[in-house]
Amino acid sequence: MHAASDQANSVFVNLDAEPSSTMVWDIPPKNALTWRAATWRGDVENVPPQPKVFHLLAGPHTLVLRGRDANCRLARLCLLPYLPPPAEM
Repeated sequence: MHAASDQANSVFVNLDAEPSSTMVWDIPPKNALTWRAATWRGDVENVPPQPKVFHLLAGPHTLVLRGRDANCRLARLCLLPYLPPPAEM
């Protein structure tokens, strides 16, 4: 992902349905393409965004990305299985 500025730094993202207004993935501005985990801004403010995890059943699914800000660029996309953090001892 590449975001040119704070005014051009987000896309809408969802699986199997059109994204709503709270399904905004904000990308911190950088001068180069970098890997980012998808997050949703949601309705909560002042909370660090957590990676968005989709719990899917077997079968086909559709990833829906919609442009929100001009000049926010996506070069590649990789879907990975969720690995929960290790339990504390």
